[in-house]
Amino acid sequence: NTFNECTSLAQVILGENLKEISHHAFSECKLLKEISFPDSLITIDDSAFYNCGSLKSVVIPDSVETIGSYAFSGCQIESITIPNSVTSIGQQALFKNGILYIGLSWDFHLDLEDLVSFLFQGDWESQVK
Repeated sequence: NTFNECTSLAQVILGENLKEISHHAFSECKLLKEISFPDSLITIDDSAFYNCGSLKSVVIPDSVETIGSYAFSGCQIESITIPNSVTSIGQQALFKNGILYIGLSWDFHLDLEDLVSFLFQGDWESQVK
């Protein structure tokens, strides 16, 4: 809960040695617009950026292996890029967003409809355009 509900936080540049963004670290940071992830990052934990309503675009670095449940739920992300290093994405990781683009740079073994349903959990039809 490091910066949980920090109402004035607009930009975050994370340090190069950071390996994990913990549970609820930036949740409810309503003005957060920009995040710069380090290449050392491995895990974005559950609800790390939950309900960051000003966050519009996210590029996950190639070092990340895990994106936790609800990690970006309730944000207003329009564009997200997920690299092939990601081997685990938690349930509802992108629930309640305004997704217009999802960049996947790997071959996944789920049916696209199943993947989208898992990420958006029941709200996928209104999310995918």
